[in-house]
Parts: sequence; structure tokens; C-alpha cells
Amino acid sequence: MIDVDDDNLWRVNLFEILGVSEDVSKDDLKNVYKSLAKQYHPDRFPAGSAEQNAAKEKFSDINKAYDVLGNDAKRSNYLDTRRLLAEHLITVEGVNTPDTAPAKQATQTAASPTPAASTAAKSAPKKNEGPKEDAKLKQAEEAFKEGNSLFNKSDLDGAITAFQRAISVLPDTGKFHSALGRAYLMKGWKGMAQSAFKQALVLNPNDPVAKKHYEPEKAKKKGLLDGLFGKFKKD
Repeated sequence: MIDVDDDNLWRVNLFEILGVSEDVSKDDLKNVYKSLAKQYHPDRFPAGSAEQNAAKEKFSDINKAYDVLGNDAKRSNYLDTRRLLAEHLITVEGVNTPDTAPAKQATQTAASPTPAASTAAKSAPKKNEGPKEDAKLKQAEEAFKEGNSLFNKSDLDGAITAFQRAISVLPDTGKFHSALGRAYLMKGWKGMAQSAFKQALVLNPNDPVAKKHYEPEKAKKKGLLDGLFGKFKKD
């Protein structure tokens, strides 16, 4: 069962829930959804049975996955966020996600041992960038400028798309991530916003927007009594 809120859906492989690949067409996706929805509809199972309860959870997951993947804008945003945030967080910080292979994580983490080292490497001047790098910089800055313009016009979906485009061209620029986080925040997508601010601070610890809005997660500590009470509740 999907156990994350809408802000953190990027952590869940929605394609896997529906049993389709990421390049599935809209028509094929719709057909798969209809088939699964019919197969797991709770009314097909005895009322109050364990089978019906399991079907309700599966039915809920199927509908949630299709709600996102069946909508072009939501699907695009989900894919971009999943790729840009999940992969960058894993690479820079070794953060584990549900469908990240341990071997891949170990390799990526070894390549970038600490945020400080990663930041230093990214901040180092590049040699022989040439016309191609200049073109990429111009393309990213234009997308960033467009995103800011759309943000100021309260077109948050357009701004998010523009900022994601800038990140796809130059993923190691902190201000692009902080701008994306600000747009997410205005949309009410707090979890995704915090991930974007976190990435911005990894790339640039002095980013003013990210510093203003980032809220570090507080670790939850369980004491002995908590463990005992939890055990009693289960029993």
C-alpha cells in the first residue's frame, strides 16, 4: 500500500504498481488501469473478508497511480521530480529510496563521499568549456528566467516546468533547485519543496532562498518505554 503523502509520491514507483513501463502509451495505460480496477474492485470479494481488505488497499493504490500517470502534467512532473530529486539525493547524500539497488547506491555514494567534498568539486572552475558549455548555460538561464517570470504571474505549473528544464540542462546549479523548491512550496507540496531546498544547499550552502525556507528533518528517537508500549499495543 502507498504509505507516503502526495508530496512524496516521487519516492514510489507508480509504474510498478500498474505493472507497466515508463514509456507506456496513454491508451495502453488506460486499458491496464481498467483491467486492474475491475480485477481488484472490493465489491467482488466477500464483505468484511481479508480478501476484501487486501483488495481495497490494492484498489486504492491502482487509482492513485493512475490519477498521476493518466494525467499528462502530473505524469511529467512526477517523472521529472523522481529523476532530478531522487537521483541527486542518492548521489550526493547516499539517501536510500524504496527501489534503489544497494550496489548502485554504494557505487554512487563512494563517488561523492561527503556533501562538502561534492560541493567543492562542483564549485571548482571548469577548463576548456567552449561554445557547447556556453550554449548550455544560456539555455538553462533562459529557462530559469522564464520560470521566474511565470512564477511572478502565479503560473506555478508553468514555472515548475521551466525550472525543471533549467535543472535538466545544468543540474549542479543551486539557484535552479531553490527556485523549484519555492514554486513547490507555493503549490503546497511541502515534501518536494524541502527536497529541492536541501539539494540547493548541498550545491550552494549560502543560497538565500533555500536557507530561508529549508526545515531540517528532526530525527525521531524511541526510548525503552516507547518500545514496550508499542509491543503491548501489538499484543
